[in-house]
Amino acid sequence: MNEETKLKLLLEFMDYVFTTNGTTDLLKRTAEFFVQTFKLANCFLKMNDHSLRYYSHPDLEKKYLRVEAITELIVKDLKTSINILSLQNDDLTRQVKEISDIPQTNLVIPLVHDRVYLGTISLYSENSLKEHAEVINVLSNRFLKTYLLLKKQDVLHRDSITDPLTGLFNRKYMNAHLSKTLDRSKSDKTPNSLIIFDIDDFKKFNDNKGHLEGDQLLKKISNIVVQIFRHEDVVCRYGGEEFVIILKDADRDISLKRAENLRVKVLEETGESISVGLMTCKNSSLSAQEMLKHADDALYKAKRTGKNRVVSFITLDKSLGVVDTEHATS
Repeated sequence: MNEETKLKLLLEFMDYVFTTNGTTDLLKRTAEFFVQTFKLANCFLKMNDHSLRYYSHPDLEKKYLRVEAITELIVKDLKTSINILSLQNDDLTRQVKEISDIPQTNLVIPLVHDRVYLGTISLYSENSLKEHAEVINVLSNRFLKTYLLLKKQDVLHRDSITDPLTGLFNRKYMNAHLSKTLDRSKSDKTPNSLIIFDIDDFKKFNDNKGHLEGDQLLKKISNIVVQIFRHEDVVCRYGGEEFVIILKDADRDISLKRAENLRVKVLEETGESISVGLMTCKNSSLSAQEMLKHADDALYKAKRTGKNRVVSFITLDKSLGVVDTEHATS
């Protein structure tokens, strides 16, 4: 393969993955490009935190996996490519039973950055890949550089929307997500609830036990919240000792039970109490800030009436657009 053809393939590959949407999509597009360009039977990409297999014959997966287990150990140790021309006859792979069922040529490329093994690209073909080995290595290096860049971008994005102490979403993400949730609910008429709670007498706790113990308490309560609420519920640290939970498609009765369960669980597992404000919005034109204000008012009422309790508000839009607010205290 001449240099002009290699350059053309590299440009085609870069164009193919240019609009990729994250690392998982990059693996998928890379596998597709390799399969289409080199007429492969299978392409296996494995990173330390991702893996993707493209099988033309999914029923042969177990046999592929046995071969991959063998070849991956070798390239991981040697950090250099291996090209097996005949899987059936090669000393490394002929131990795999009924290996004749899968394509016989296997090119395995380690993905290494700064001498650290990060993953493997394994290509299977009915025909020899020897003449394409050089350009495949070039494309593999380009894939790795793109992957590392996307990983860095993912980390920067994640850091921008998460709280460093608890790992929960931060206030910035909460504001954006709540606005989107309310916009969606206006069109599909589904109820949404918002819980805001804080730790009772947290300042006194910090004064008596120190800020390190205070941080540990925040982490422990964060873990309790994540365990109690659903995967689709969005849990955020709002600031200080305040937390916000956005409950998608959840009416007041369901949300009230979850809020009360949270209050009891925190008290049982930490010995500290929380006060909880709950706001449910159904068919309402409330903005995100208005909903937060109602939930915060409910929290304030919980504080005023003795702490260690849940207070809930509900807002409904009537046919003429009049907002009706009901109050309930548990």
